Amino acid sequence: MLFRGQDTRYAKEKLDEPHMSKSRARAITAHHSTRSCPSTIAITAAALLAAGCVTRKPLPPLPVYPPVPVDAVRQLSYLPSTPYDRLETVTIEAEVGGQYLSALRDAWQSAASKGGNAMILVEDKESRERTNGRQRIVRRTIYWVVHLK
Repeated sequence: MLFRGQDTRYAKEKLDEPHMSKSRARAITAHHSTRSCPSTIAITAAALLAAGCVTRKPLPPLPVYPPVPVDAVRQLSYLPSTPYDRLETVTIEAEVGGQYLSALRDAWQSAASKGGNAMILVEDKESRERTNGRQRIVRRTIYWVVHLK
């Protein structure tokens, strides 16, 4: 019995010998292939086990920064060139007007209380939504709260 990709030359050489029958050649070929199969399985199993058991170091916790005044938090529309720690991602999705402004104020206060001295604008989109026959404009804004070093 031959397996896919197995070299058939060995069996053919044995068949060419005058004193060996075809059934004996098949038996040799089958025996040869089963001998290499367990070692292949063992090597594959050991490699998978080793890859699965590799311990990964958890990321170090972010440093805790003292709160800053709300007016000290800056809004940036670009990634700063100075190093920074990203503290959180804030997503505001609200109807344009008082609801949005209130949510934005809360986001600034949250950033200041966590020690974030800047909020980087990642996305700012407006869309029209229709609910119960009423059309409204919804604004979705995403900020990264960061502490600039």
